[in-house]
Amino acid sequence: MRHRDRVPPLVWDAALPILLLLNVVTAYPARELPVAAALTAALALPLLWRRRAPLAVFGAVAAAAFVQWLMDVQLPADIALLVALYTAATHTGRRGTLLAGAVVEGGAVLACLRWAPDGAFLTPFVALSATVVAAAVLGVNVRTSRAYLAAVQERAERLALHQEQQARPAVAEERARITREMHDIVTHNLSVMVALTDVAVYA
Repeated sequence: MRHRDRVPPLVWDAALPILLLLNVVTAYPARELPVAAALTAALALPLLWRRRAPLAVFGAVAAAAFVQWLMDVQLPADIALLVALYTAATHTGRRGTLLAGAVVEGGAVLACLRWAPDGAFLTPFVALSATVVAAAVLGVNVRTSRAYLAAVQERAERLALHQEQQARPAVAEERARITREMHDIVTHNLSVMVALTDVAVYA
């Protein structure tokens, strides 16, 4: 965890687009490469800005996925949709999460209608729906955990401030007590010195 925190977030966000682009370059033949690389870039590169503008990035990835569906091209880069959904669920509220989840679920239906084998619609649809729900739930859990940790940290700071405020009167009271005791001691010693001086003069 310590090593992960030292790495800038942009490096982590760039890892998936780089891997997806390398996969396209190495796996697709030359005649299919331009279209596949362009669609992969459109799907994956917006993830670089997913922490700054999660909903805008989700919209860009969803639009690229729809263009991909219209062109009838299957790509591994479709995983970018799940990452964008997870990010939207992490950084937005319930309404944004439901809207993003509905868009991805609609995409899953379209994908199964076009690319599922004949008579095998249900199995891929259930699998895709499960991944959509898992990405959304994971994002919601991360958002809830962050909110809980922020609340705990705020409560700890308020408690520390309250303890400090309570400690100030106690410190002031202790200082006043020490001052009174010092005053009593000095007064007593002066009284003894005066008495001894009077006795010495009398003697």
